Amino acid sequence: MDGIFERAARWGVETDYRDGFGNLRTVAPEVLARILEALAAGGDGSERILPRTIVLRSGAEQALHLAGSERERLRWEIVSEGKIAAGEATCAQLTLPALEDGVFRLRVTIPRPEGDRSESACLIVCRDRAYQGGQTAPARMWALAVQLYGVRSRRNWGHGDFTDLVALVDLAADLGAAGVGLNPLHALFDDRPSDASPYAPNSRLFFNPLYIDLEAVPEFPGLQAAGLEDEVARLRRQDVVDYEGVAKTKLRALELAYQVFLRQGTAERHRAFDRFRETRGSTLVRFACFEWLRPRYGHPWWEWPSDWRRAEDEKLIGLFEFVQWLAHDQLDRCRAKAQARGLPLGLYLDIAVGVCSDGFDAWCDQDGILAGMAVGAPPDALNTAGQNWGLAGFNPAGLEERQFEPFRRMLRASMRYAGAIRLDHVLGLKRLYLIPHGVQASQGAYVRFPFEAMLAVAALASREQKCIVVGEDLGTVPENFRETLGDWGFWTYQSILF
Repeated sequence: MDGIFERAARWGVETDYRDGFGNLRTVAPEVLARILEALAAGGDGSERILPRTIVLRSGAEQALHLAGSERERLRWEIVSEGKIAAGEATCAQLTLPALEDGVFRLRVTIPRPEGDRSESACLIVCRDRAYQGGQTAPARMWALAVQLYGVRSRRNWGHGDFTDLVALVDLAADLGAAGVGLNPLHALFDDRPSDASPYAPNSRLFFNPLYIDLEAVPEFPGLQAAGLEDEVARLRRQDVVDYEGVAKTKLRALELAYQVFLRQGTAERHRAFDRFRETRGSTLVRFACFEWLRPRYGHPWWEWPSDWRRAEDEKLIGLFEFVQWLAHDQLDRCRAKAQARGLPLGLYLDIAVGVCSDGFDAWCDQDGILAGMAVGAPPDALNTAGQNWGLAGFNPAGLEERQFEPFRRMLRASMRYAGAIRLDHVLGLKRLYLIPHGVQASQGAYVRFPFEAMLAVAALASREQKCIVVGEDLGTVPENFRETLGDWGFWTYQSILF
């Protein structure tokens, strides 16, 4: 354990902290060791010349001081899809040119007799705050808050769906509401329908197919032809959602619709499907592969044969792509309906704080998700023993190494449909309380994130997608945290109970 506290400081792991009662808690060295091991999977913890991430809030020229001998000469370049700028400088001071908003990579090379030393950093330029809403949006707004899965209607199958959401958008508009706030719509696990919490997702990049209205799918042959009349009638009579029954029935119906689509789908529908697949690219392919493989192995992905522990792009599993296309199409119609009815907010979508460690996102972004760790909270008034939410969070080192692409992709997945998003446990942008598997919730540790960079990335996505960002800031809030959110244009969500 020699030097473990120094390594913890380098990786941003807090070796002690104050819990919700103000008590000082010191983290056990064995807990620090496990957290450091997980962080190291995402990046190199060695001493550096460059910061890992540089955030600029101005487009003007900026001076950057580098670690190293002030006399050392260096070459530098800024790249995005191609080289944007390049030059020479010294470690004493590198002057970065004026840049437009965006995420770039800064590379420096120092020629040395024993061999050139090269490093790169993520460079983020964000001159403006997050999107604040349209010019005509009222100063005060209210929205309907809906758990969509619990909505009942005469026509749904015992589980709320996107056609119900269209009706709710109309209701909100008629009542003068600004929008409709929804539970997370993330993909769960089709073969574990009783694990129904929308806050414990398989993936935050894709959608739960139980929200699809099958009777609005052109290729669905109808309840009678599908032999589902009796079962759907039974599901409609239930007092509570029969998740297993709904999942079994809808998945059977989706498979029937897909077979009809393959045999009889119109050329227009096939073109639309191809456009969707092209837009979503390799991530959709990987999700389809994962969903096909997961029930066949019946174990968490880290126990699969080594050939399948990471994604393979060549196998196309069309049914799962088709299902996500239907979900996208129906949710996008809800977005368009909200726009047509003039709702200032439109859809207000919730994003879970983490993902299940055996789910798609953890498999797809293995360097960007912390393995063997669960997100939670230290002891506080809500739970004196601490909380373990059983979810895997982002790896801050992995995010910086990958220019925050996993985080950016997660934001875009919801923002493209929403006028506002809610980030569950927005404190996680600054630090996450991590609990190694098998350790008590009260024995975890805080890991710091590149807070300003996370805010800048979210602000860029917010402006690009014209989507307000709301942060749920319940918990042990660090000093000046809310003020920093406000400075970047983030709204906050607070529970009246607390």
